Amino acid sequence: MKAQYIKNVDLKQLRDLKSDFWKKIQPNILPMNPTPVAMQPTQAIRSEWESKPYGLVKEVSLSAAHNGRFVAFRLEWTDPNQDENRHDNSIFSDGAAVMLASVPGAPVTLMGAPGMPVNILYWRADEGEQGRNIVAEGIGTSRTVDQEMVVCTEQWANNTWQVIIARPLKIDTKEGIAQLSSGKEMAYGVVIWNGAGGERAGIKSYAAGGDQLVIGEAG
Repeated sequence: MKAQYIKNVDLKQLRDLKSDFWKKIQPNILPMNPTPVAMQPTQAIRSEWESKPYGLVKEVSLSAAHNGRFVAFRLEWTDPNQDENRHDNSIFSDGAAVMLASVPGAPVTLMGAPGMPVNILYWRADEGEQGRNIVAEGIGTSRTVDQEMVVCTEQWANNTWQVIIARPLKIDTKEGIAQLSSGKEMAYGVVIWNGAGGERAGIKSYAAGGDQLVIGEAG
């Protein structure tokens, strides 16, 4: 999958769902699966969900673009409910994230490993334009390291979510953030939470890209 270089656009245009260049980028259609019950961090969670349906989102469309300074990921998936707030303990906020291997060989499907971090760019429907920059080194180790660099655009209409998650290509930090540049390749994945189904934390749909994310050369 290629994050296509788009000349003469700013961050505002990258984040605009109606920008014309998005129509010219071929999206990558990823089938999604529920995260395995066995991968949940506690026995209580495993027992609660072993007989419940989850991983309700079955497919996501993913495309990417950059302008030499910022990269934007556009996601689209079917969801009959717009869940922006938590209701008691049964309905939670919808959410989505793009996962990037911060170092070569980092296992994206396992959310990283000790010393091999994964960078998670996270959007949640109840947090609006402000996304989260998360680092994980294995299941159950996710931590937010920044809440300013990741910005989002969202729209729900006709039973469909359209979301753009954007961040700078380079981020000056000592944290295990994926540093992006033209020509760089890395493993990637997508996770989605369907709030109406009670999905949150490790209860979600996931898809691992079958190829590498390539940051397109500027030119």
